[in-house]
Amino acid sequence: MDLVGVLRSVLFLPEDVELVAGAPSERRRYLDIALCQIDPPYCRALSAYQKVLSQRNSLLKSLRDQEVRAPSTSANRQLEYWDTTLAQHGAIVLARRQNYVTELNALARRRHNELTGGRETLRVEYLPSFSLGPADDDEFRRWKTGEAALPQAGMDEFVADSVQIAERFVEKITRRRSRELAAGITLYGPHRDDLRLLADGRDLRAYGSRGQQRSAAVALKLAEMYAMTEATGTAPVLLLDDVMSELDAKRRNTLLAALNGVNQAILTTTDWDDFALDFRKSALCLQVRAGDITLAADAVEDQ
Repeated sequence: MDLVGVLRSVLFLPEDVELVAGAPSERRRYLDIALCQIDPPYCRALSAYQKVLSQRNSLLKSLRDQEVRAPSTSANRQLEYWDTTLAQHGAIVLARRQNYVTELNALARRRHNELTGGRETLRVEYLPSFSLGPADDDEFRRWKTGEAALPQAGMDEFVADSVQIAERFVEKITRRRSRELAAGITLYGPHRDDLRLLADGRDLRAYGSRGQQRSAAVALKLAEMYAMTEATGTAPVLLLDDVMSELDAKRRNTLLAALNGVNQAILTTTDWDDFALDFRKSALCLQVRAGDITLAADAVEDQ
């Protein structure tokens, strides 16, 4: 764990569209990889949370198997320690994610505006399993399910506080004790969170075209790169794995423009012509064939 963040990188893959269209676990993993590279306390809190979560789930499963269905004195006493410990570590994870996504939203909106020529407005929202801010449970439920909107100005200005979140966390799992005993698992916490990406208010996971989803995914990755640079003072290594084949000319140019100021970028491609001539002239092109790496012939001509 001490090595995490020593060499920071942002990785682009053709399948990154799954950040928008895929399962919530993909988006949680995306957040965790980004934050662990720039925030060691977050990484430690996440690791501790996952260990406590496993132990708490084992206890809940044991109580369920004992057919404990109501929060008895004995069950409460056994769970109290794990509730508090889970909330302490989980609150750090939740607060950092919420505040990072607020920053990511502003950065991704600008990058998305460039990618789409201003035709759409992107919004990135963090969806925790319970309300972290001023919204009550009913308002939060209606917002999370898309039935209603929260005042966006208030959400954009909201700064999550881990101490307050820990209190809300304990309160939530205490009030929902019966549900968790019946399920035998922890139903609330960072392991149940998600991201929502919207274009002009439409949820891209449900209603976005493949092109819209791809644009949002690229904007999200570019935003990650800028956020990491702002947080650490140095640009991360940028790794692009055959991404250009998935993009049209405008998106390629926008992505390549983002490489300005990046100390090191490593790109793979099967078609060197996907890159603009000016870019090829400034890049070192290596060819991999049968396990041998050589300077590509056309790269010599370009340079």
